[in-house]
Order: sequence, then structure tokens, then C-alpha cells
Amino acid sequence: MVTKSEETQLNRLESQVDNGGGGAWEYLCLVRKLKVRRSDKVLKYGLSILNDSKKRSSLGSEEWTLYEEVAIAAMDCQSLDVAKVSIVASRLNVFWI
Repeated sequence: MVTKSEETQLNRLESQVDNGGGGAWEYLCLVRKLKVRRSDKVLKYGLSILNDSKKRSSLGSEEWTLYEEVAIAAMDCQSLDVAKVSIVASRLNVFWI
């Protein structure tokens, strides 16, 4: 169960990211922590990070978690091409370990 305070924090971060104020990674981490389903936003914000090589490389091992989350969000949003690419990328991690 998400508390009122957590919901407020989530909505604030979502608004901040939507308005170009940054915080996409923090938003995605909070969505994961609270176990809420916001597939459209996870897809949008996740892709913005994955498509920026500097942001993507700063994630370290969390990059693969993000690929998996984006793949699931893409399937929820019927963006199957994005889902396929994300799944392939996350599976490649197995060979890099």
C-alpha cells in the first residue's frame, strides 16, 4: 500500500520530470520501490535515460535493471519493437558478466 506521502512524492517527481526539471532516475527508482505500475511513464523516462549514453553509463549494473523495466513497460504499452530491443540488450548482459 502506497502512503499519501509516497504518492505525493511520486506525483511531484513525475511533474518535475515532465516539466524538464530532471529526476527521471529518481522517479523510476521510486516507482520500483513502491511497486506501482506506471508503464507509460517508465517507458518514456526509461528510454530517455537509455538513449543518452552518458546517463546510461552512469547507471552501472542498474542499467540492466532499467532495460528489463523498460521491456515490461513497453509490452504493457503495446510497444513491442521497443520491448524486443530491450530484452535483447538485457540478455546480452549475461555474456558480459
